[in-house]
Amino acid sequence: MMSLHYVWPSHTAASSVSHKLATACSWLTHAAIVAERLVAIDPHYRGTTGWDLQIAINDAITHVKAAVRVHDLSKFDPSWSSRAIHDSNTECTTTALDTMAYNAGTHRAGHRALRRGTAWLLSQDLANAFENLTGAAESAARLVANEDADDTSFGAIGWDLETAIDDALIDVRDAMRAGRLAKLGTYWEGKL
Repeated sequence: MMSLHYVWPSHTAASSVSHKLATACSWLTHAAIVAERLVAIDPHYRGTTGWDLQIAINDAITHVKAAVRVHDLSKFDPSWSSRAIHDSNTECTTTALDTMAYNAGTHRAGHRALRRGTAWLLSQDLANAFENLTGAAESAARLVANEDADDTSFGAIGWDLETAIDDALIDVRDAMRAGRLAKLGTYWEGKL
């Protein structure tokens, strides 16, 4: 006989928040690696532009991980136990990254195409992170609303989860502005 269990709305919303934050964190972790490579190969990103870009990405990762940790959301998605999410020093070989960037640079030879392709990859990583953070914010709003209904607590104050996600969204926007990456596609129109 199969047993059916009712899934409380809070647990469903918590699972959604956790999954979207895990996905966003993976994109942000990859973005941090790509940004490091971009700073190394493109003179435009050396100095304060590159530092601001990297700091904004690292701050977004910190906000996401803090939100998950404080609200004990890691139990709702197995991805949080993976090495890639916990290890911000994930190694990505330069050859593989350069190959992806070269392909994104429409197969043109030379350093300019490599730099443009790497910047494009970074903008895509940040767009994917932004989409998942936006979805996490929507799910967090449902979670906070359901929290009172079933007397479940995901952190001391519900709005601080939403605030942490909003802070990560702001950090991603800051990274896009600092790196002037929005010009590489139409996704960011109206979002910055």
